[in-house]
Amino acid sequence: ALERPAHNRLGHRFESWRAHHTFDIECSCRYYAQHPAKAARHDRLRTMLIPLPHRPLLGAAIALRTWEQDDAEWYVRARDEVVFRWTKEPRDLTTELLRNAIERYLSHPTYAGFAITDASSGSLLGNISLVITESERCWAEVMYWLAAPARGRGAATEAVRTMARWAFETLAIERIELLTDVDNKASQRVAQRAGFVARAKRGDSMVFTMTRKPRSTSA
Repeated sequence: ALERPAHNRLGHRFESWRAHHTFDIECSCRYYAQHPAKAARHDRLRTMLIPLPHRPLLGAAIALRTWEQDDAEWYVRARDEVVFRWTKEPRDLTTELLRNAIERYLSHPTYAGFAITDASSGSLLGNISLVITESERCWAEVMYWLAAPARGRGAATEAVRTMARWAFETLAIERIELLTDVDNKASQRVAQRAGFVARAKRGDSMVFTMTRKPRSTSA
């Protein structure tokens, strides 16, 4: 199960993505004036460096860990025609370019990329990343792909669920989006099983969202 995000590869610049999302400054200032708690979270997020975890993020049967230099060859070879169909992965990506990207994005302020691995064996299964797409609105986008041997056994759902849980626990974001191609029914099922809700159609993509749950006020 794969999704088709606006950008879904290590080493790609995300400025063009942001160009598709306009932001009304006057409305924003009025909104945050009425919601001081969210205004404080907004200020923290504007200067935030995504803190990558020191240990793998654990799901039921998968683990998410940061990419390593030795993973580059696997990453390049693992992508097949299904990956190329549903993502923006470049066919001409080389191991050298990927290694450079891994190093560069270890300290990127708005991007966190993880290898999806089998929790028991440690074998690589795919790629998942989180991008803070519109800091003024405290949004992020999750994107992923799986290698062929890992598909059809729930790894994508668990990876997306694990990523979303970590993002809400760690970052000052209010909402996560997951975009799928309108024809990618398998990835739409992944989004729904992971707890995302279908919201709208955006171009040739279906938009699924998950919002931060309000904190309990009970004693």
